[in-house]
Amino acid sequence: MIRFHLTTVEFFAELRAHLAPNGILAVNLASSGEGGDLLRANAVVQTMRRSFPNVESFAVKGPWNSPQMRSENLIFFAGAPFERHTLSTIATNVNRLVEQQRLPFEAIALLGTHRVQPWKAGVMLTDNYAPYDLLIGSTVQDVQPETDKLLK
Repeated sequence: MIRFHLTTVEFFAELRAHLAPNGILAVNLASSGEGGDLLRANAVVQTMRRSFPNVESFAVKGPWNSPQMRSENLIFFAGAPFERHTLSTIATNVNRLVEQQRLPFEAIALLGTHRVQPWKAGVMLTDNYAPYDLLIGSTVQDVQPETDKLLK
């Protein structure tokens, strides 16, 4: 479970300030890809975009797939390279680094899981307003009344 303070605007701004000029941020979020997990993912992407305008998403299926539970790791990448280069240029560089054995071969498979569907707008998570835990297992209608109660 990710601690809520690691998903806020302030946290991502701090990361951006400390990231090397060509550095890349990778955030891994376990998800079922539906319901509250999708609301959480939307909120994290929305929040990351305040400091990192271009966030690329990939979904790696979890090893525990079952008919009752669909799971995946959502991996979000952001940073200057994603702002200056196209995904195809990055793919070329990843392939080259795999050939040079500087990246594991699984990196090529990861590129094939790129999410092309745009993320919907989500709740902006801040140090003062971060209903991250409430989004788990919630629906949109359930989230706002609960978070409003907490803020009173």
